[in-house]
Amino acid sequence: QLGTQRIDSRPYGIGLLVAGADQTGPHLYETQPSGQYFEFMGNAIGARSQAGRTYLEKHFESFAELPLEALIEHALLALRETLASGVELNSSNVAVAYVSADDDFTILEEELILPYINALKKDEAAPAAAEAPAAAEAPAAAEAPAAAEAPAAAMDTA
Repeated sequence: QLGTQRIDSRPYGIGLLVAGADQTGPHLYETQPSGQYFEFMGNAIGARSQAGRTYLEKHFESFAELPLEALIEHALLALRETLASGVELNSSNVAVAYVSADDDFTILEEELILPYINALKKDEAAPAAAEAPAAAEAPAAAEAPAAAEAPAAAMDTA
């Protein structure tokens, strides 16, 4: 124990995100191993968290007016940004918790978070489906200039 009481040899520490709500509204704090704490509108900590923080920084100004469902969607989108390539967001690797002055602390995991994940996948598929017809037309458009260039090249060689 003596080794952990000196400031120059604190080998262990933990960072936490602490959420709560009171009469002034919801609060999110990050505590650091040094003992410092900071309040945030949204934050991510841990490995690969910078991408999640970047997402939250771009969108946090709208959070105060959003309904719970939209906030959960933003949380999932921020978490998706932190995933390693090749890893997909699914109900076995994500859980979302929320608390408010009106609601108790609630954790959405497995079957409770699945509808939100499926909604994100549908949103991803919609733009991809809209781009598919445009992509199908693109090769035809790309072939047209190539056909036009072929006679010109033949004329140069003659």
